[in-house]
Amino acid sequence: MSSKLIFITGATGFIGAATANAALKAGYRLRVSVRKDSQISKLKGIFSEYADKIEFVIVPDITALMRSPMFWTVLIISSIWQARSLDQSRKRRCFPLLEGTLSILRSAKEMGSIKKVVITSSSLALEPLDGVPEGEENGWDLSVNTDDNFDAGNDMFTSFKLYAASKLIANNGSWEFREKEKPSFELFTIHPSLVYGHNLIQQSAKELEGSSNGLLFGSIISGTFKNAALFSVYVGDVADAHIKCLDDSVAKGTKYLVSGTPYTWKDIVEILEKDYPGLPHKLDKESKPVLKDADTARVERDLGIKWTAPEKMIKEVLDQQLAYFK
Repeated sequence: MSSKLIFITGATGFIGAATANAALKAGYRLRVSVRKDSQISKLKGIFSEYADKIEFVIVPDITALMRSPMFWTVLIISSIWQARSLDQSRKRRCFPLLEGTLSILRSAKEMGSIKKVVITSSSLALEPLDGVPEGEENGWDLSVNTDDNFDAGNDMFTSFKLYAASKLIANNGSWEFREKEKPSFELFTIHPSLVYGHNLIQQSAKELEGSSNGLLFGSIISGTFKNAALFSVYVGDVADAHIKCLDDSVAKGTKYLVSGTPYTWKDIVEILEKDYPGLPHKLDKESKPVLKDADTARVERDLGIKWTAPEKMIKEVLDQQLAYFK
């Protein structure tokens, strides 16, 4: 068990809260940044078991965070900005993610006491914005021209493309900073596929809107994406990956693709039939299974990650959401 102090941004979000929880369970002490005082009471309730291990700092502007007199050895950047309902005309809101990340990295370098920085990124930051070129296995162009037209035909797909672009830009910028500035800390970036599981932060059905759990739950009920590949990972595994980077045995920073055991919509139908008989849904048990490969050998080898069974992940999402509709 560790008693080191780590700083976490984004603990009011899905992945950030899970990461904070995993850190506390592992014995770390936390200093958590929030934007508003009203967010503190909610987090205190969620982490009441660890009241003596967690403290809060109100930081309206996350880029000003590191200029305050605080000292720790590990920084976890779980979230600076989240893309929701963005359209082409507001794409300028997409790219401050890079500015915020670089501002924190520069300040972390100046502090000198920080040994590791772990950033939550996305699997989208590891592949070209317009998709993986057919027949190519490496050497992809991951650059993004911010002057491009990001209109993808409708609001949802345009928002998704802007989100992917922001993740690519921020990740590229973070590693360019590491290469050029050569800070004393090690940099780790965690790249999860779609993240599902129980959301510690969610307290109402309305909060499901625009979330990854909402995408899964909505797809089960409506069948919207029943012909698409399920490329996902359990939120607890993502949180564990962040925390395992902090172990002294993990010395050199790197990028970790984090994606769990492959499964199909047919597998979900079997779960529904077994554990949720009578639940109306639009999935087809006879649909052709579609799988997306992910090379997660590095994170399994370096961090010893053992993937949670998809059934647990699916049932956590269903149980939490169905409870709001009783």
